Amino acid sequence: MEKLKRVALLLVAIVAGLFLTGTLLAWIYKDKVRNLVVESLNNNLKAEIEVEDISFSFFRHFPYASVAFENVRAKEPRGFETTGTILNGKKLSLLFNLAGIFSDDLKLKKIVLSDASLNLQVDENGNTNYEIWKTDSSGTSRKISLELEDVVFENVDVLYYDVIKKQDISFMIISGMLKGNFGSAQYALTSSGNLEHASVKIDEISYLSDRPCELQVALDVDSDKGLFTFRESGIKLSGLDLKIDGTIQNNEKDVDLDLKITS
Repeated sequence: MEKLKRVALLLVAIVAGLFLTGTLLAWIYKDKVRNLVVESLNNNLKAEIEVEDISFSFFRHFPYASVAFENVRAKEPRGFETTGTILNGKKLSLLFNLAGIFSDDLKLKKIVLSDASLNLQVDENGNTNYEIWKTDSSGTSRKISLELEDVVFENVDVLYYDVIKKQDISFMIISGMLKGNFGSAQYALTSSGNLEHASVKIDEISYLSDRPCELQVALDVDSDKGLFTFRESGIKLSGLDLKIDGTIQNNEKDVDLDLKITS
């Protein structure tokens, strides 16, 4: 019994030590990391961002270091006049490699977005309001490497409208995630999530209207060709299980669907 007590006390001491160390490091590095993230975003984003508060933590999303933006708003680029914003969110967390905090080699590895709305638009000229990361960041003194592997959504309203392809898609993500090496042109993408109020209308034809969905999707993505190949993918639509195989080819002016759906 005495030995167990000593072990328990040792564990408590280790945990307390780690907590105090993490708290001290977060206090020491918070200004450096916040300034680096804000400066990099200002240098690399086309959109104007408004944020109410910014916080930094070692523990909130361990083993990542995280910078959290409270009540964040991203405006649409000039030329778009829809809702005026791309993003309205209660919290947006950017997660970085822990080792990069102690150097200038910060890598963005994960994004967590909660209690938010996304307004994604493509106009009649093919311009998008959501491609807000500058392709040429030369001349900037400090930048963050994009090695994004994981995106998590919690209570996020999504609206997507493409004028050219006449696609009108909307849904509410109760909980969901995307995994993949998004920095590559070709990669494997996995996605899962619970959706509510899902609606899909293409060329004035309604394929889905205000339905609940559960997703388990695996895709091979070729960004250069605009090609998405389903593998071992399924959707539960209003309690009906559907298996999906085939491809989606995203062309300049239309979309080619070659899908097999079984239930």
